[in-house]
Amino acid sequence: MEIKNAEFVTTIVDIKNLSKDYKNQVAFVGRSNAGKSTLINYLCNNSKLARTSKTPGLTKNVNIFSVNKNSFYIVDLPGYGYHQAGKQDEERWSTLLENFLTQSEDLKCVFALMDLRVKPNDDDRQMLKFCNYYCIPFVVLATKADKTKKLEREKLATDLAHSIGLARANVIITSSVDKIGKNEILTKLEQFLD
Repeated sequence: MEIKNAEFVTTIVDIKNLSKDYKNQVAFVGRSNAGKSTLINYLCNNSKLARTSKTPGLTKNVNIFSVNKNSFYIVDLPGYGYHQAGKQDEERWSTLLENFLTQSEDLKCVFALMDLRVKPNDDDRQMLKFCNYYCIPFVVLATKADKTKKLEREKLATDLAHSIGLARANVIITSSVDKIGKNEILTKLEQFLD
């Protein structure tokens, strides 16, 4: 698969406003500092597509991007975990995230992002359990590989996979800086969309 073009479509603050026109959705989810927006920009060859920041928790709503002239849609979901916000805001984002995952009729898969350098926490494990419970196909993307030594990456990915009960083949090592993982992600994406 090749992503030839992508553009921002809309932001949703309530799942009731999710249009049924958005067919073939693939969602990106992860901790607030996992690098979702950066990875989306890397996959779509557009550094300004999804808004990025050094402040964790910037994505507070559901952001939808059209890919290859509405061939499918990338959905950037609110991050979970650390936020510089109050408890009320965090609960709203959590509810929005859960409602999207359980109510979107056109969700084909979830790419769950986890920092390759950091051990998965309870939120990460809960997200994967959630996907399993609702029979949502998912793949784990081990992000920020550029911040590790090349010789350590394979061991870190294997450790990550084992710590969340997955086979190593279910974890893709990624880095937008070192330009790795893109082809593997696009291949998985194409499989889920087919």
